[in-house]
Amino acid sequence: MRQEKDILIKEKYDQHQHEKILSRAEKESDKNNANSNFIIACYDLQAVLPTPRGEVSVFYYKQKFNSYNFTISELKSDRVECYFWHEGLGKRGSNKIGTCVYKFLEGISNSVNSDDLEIVLYSENCCGQQKNR
Repeated sequence: MRQEKDILIKEKYDQHQHEKILSRAEKESDKNNANSNFIIACYDLQAVLPTPRGEVSVFYYKQKFNSYNFTISELKSDRVECYFWHEGLGKRGSNKIGTCVYKFLEGISNSVNSDDLEIVLYSENCCGQQKNR
């Protein structure tokens, strides 16, 4: 029984590794084909930034206030958009992430005059970022 379970785990791992290789190849292909009508961008949410922050131990006992930094970067240009907010404005769930992506897409649509525009977004497999429909 244990050996069968180990085989299943190994098969899942091997499948994951194969999909990772395919995904990276697809991303590299997209990156090489990017142009003014085909935009490739990656996005990620930085680790939570607690404030205040310092090297002095007294900061440990202060009330922590979390801030969030969501960044979208186009792979073929110097365009980078950062969306920064604190927990008083909202958490880091799918609604906030979706809003940031929407604002990024809105900015592109306002700056590019093309009916044939195609945009591909890459992100890690994080619930708030990737499981958002």
